[in-house]
Amino acid sequence: MPPRIPTPADFSPSPFPEDSLTLVYPEPAESTTSILLLFHGLGDSHGPFASLARNLSLPGVLGIAVRGVSPLPAGLLAPDPSRPGPAGWHWGDDLRVDEGAGAEAGLDQDPGFENARAWVMDRLIGEVLVNKCGWELGDVMLFGFGQGGGLALGLAAGVGEGRERVEEVTSSSSPGREGGKKDV
Repeated sequence: MPPRIPTPADFSPSPFPEDSLTLVYPEPAESTTSILLLFHGLGDSHGPFASLARNLSLPGVLGIAVRGVSPLPAGLLAPDPSRPGPAGWHWGDDLRVDEGAGAEAGLDQDPGFENARAWVMDRLIGEVLVNKCGWELGDVMLFGFGQGGGLALGLAAGVGEGRERVEEVTSSSSPGREGGKKDV
């Protein structure tokens, strides 16, 4: 059975918080052949990445801009009266500030991504795109900026865990002898 194009109803109700995803369909929507997940950087939100997906207008690609899993603490951002609720989001399990001196001070560059990994891989991709809609894992592409780029790389690196990653293919030029392959 061919995969079904996801609709907003596929992502509700839980486990997806309200306004945590924006779907950007290709023209026409029926031309969808792959899915691009877009992850913003530290302190941003998915809105600008939905605009990026619209502006890219990749043929046959459904863009899904995804919001970070945790709001930034209010003290880290200037208040914005035009935006109700948290102004910025991040992907980390925890936001840790290193209070070292000079160049050593700043945000911890590895906040851990287990909550985001579980939310994206297990729920968004696993439960909805693969199980509910019938897409293959290979149909899903990842794009991220800054902290979202780190998340995308971590997700891609974790896909093959527990599987053979290298296959050695040998060949022989001897007549009558076929090349073989073996798992390494």
